[in-house]
Amino acid sequence: MSTSFLPVHLLVLIHGMWGHPSHLHQLVRRMEHKHPFSATNGTRLWVLNARTNSEELTYDGIDWGGERVVEEIDAEVRDITAGGGRVTRLSVTGYSLGGLIARYVVGILHQRGFFHDVEPINFNTIATPHIGMPRYASLLSALMAACAKHLSRTGEQLFCLDTWSTTGRSLLDVMADPDHIFYKALASFRHVRIYANAVNDVTVPYVTGAIELQDPFADTASSGVQIELDESYPPIISKYTLPPNPVKPPTLSRDWFRRFSPSSKGLFLPLQNIKLPLHKKIALYTLLPVLLALGVSFALRRFKRDSKTSRSRLRDLESDASRSRRLVYIFEQLEHRAEDVVIDVLEGVRQSGSDGVVSSAVPPQGVETSQNTTINGVSELTSSNTALAAHSAVSPSLPLPDRPQLRRTIDQPKLTDVQRRMVEQLNRLPLIKTLAYFHEARNAHALIVCRDADYFPEMRAGKNVVKYWSNVFVV
Repeated sequence: MSTSFLPVHLLVLIHGMWGHPSHLHQLVRRMEHKHPFSATNGTRLWVLNARTNSEELTYDGIDWGGERVVEEIDAEVRDITAGGGRVTRLSVTGYSLGGLIARYVVGILHQRGFFHDVEPINFNTIATPHIGMPRYASLLSALMAACAKHLSRTGEQLFCLDTWSTTGRSLLDVMADPDHIFYKALASFRHVRIYANAVNDVTVPYVTGAIELQDPFADTASSGVQIELDESYPPIISKYTLPPNPVKPPTLSRDWFRRFSPSSKGLFLPLQNIKLPLHKKIALYTLLPVLLALGVSFALRRFKRDSKTSRSRLRDLESDASRSRRLVYIFEQLEHRAEDVVIDVLEGVRQSGSDGVVSSAVPPQGVETSQNTTINGVSELTSSNTALAAHSAVSPSLPLPDRPQLRRTIDQPKLTDVQRRMVEQLNRLPLIKTLAYFHEARNAHALIVCRDADYFPEMRAGKNVVKYWSNVFVV
């Protein structure tokens, strides 16, 4: 007698730093509206909005956040099974820091063999710092870098200051390595799409959100970039064009001076747009330095307090008896075993003498070996230099070729060699990049997911991005 069950497609949503599940309520609502609880094509979509790694717990690192989310997934799968369903498909969408946690989560699932029975379908990230936080020649960038040590383990990982691997590599560096499970897990998904803000994302700049080396939108006056929006889903960019030789602004003009001045947009509020009587505006401007100093002082005190609490919590987590089941511990063991293999090979070389014959050494079970493979014909998806003139913002692409006129603008990031390597490696995946253009926003980071739209109606400016995300989602 055969037992029937309802196939379930589990969609996991993961919010960002200092976040809460409510930040992604618009995504939940849109997906439930698009794909109601009734089964579609015989499969029911089930949404899990992760909640255990929220608010101050997000200080504990990408890895520990990922472990918590996996525990939620395990519990949800058990509940679905107990209710007569069976998870046959999995999709993950991560917002901001949640996108990095999502990449760690699928690495855990891949290592455990979860995808032997469950098909990975959609992997999406939205405004996620894939290569960590880039450095800019600006006050805001300097302040953010200074705050890294006050954000506990997560801050260290976001700025690639950690030594997650036993070989001294940072977590983000390891996660972008094609030879490791995190990358292989991403490559196993049928659809990998990243959403990023083209402009005005003070929290996650374009180059790290879109995994690019340069920012064609950093200074439109200098780059001459031309932008076309999708008629059905504005503010999504359908195409942008970079002229081969942009027109230089007239000497001593406003645009000419802008080329030599760091942008501070997003750091201060546009006080000139605040509707207040003149005398109150003057008072506000007068008090601004004091208010700013108080705000920075309060933020630093909170960061320091929460970071101290996080490090205490991490010590407890590290001493927990269940640590041996965590991926970071398993990864350490695999690296140690791999080192033993290398030692055996070197010993074989030493013993072989001058004939150059090396005895074969078989890696122990579970040790990953390096292989060069082409993933889903990715070589056919690369952008050529000629295609750059009319670059599609919603098609598979590799990073933009180096452009001298972009390199000279002051708003271009100062990427490290590790970050450049991450860009090159991650773009080997068959990514589809979707860019949003909120050109009037002070900080577009929350707009792209309509975060807190129930309380701030202006956040609904990103509703078409959320709508597009749900419409291209494959059930």
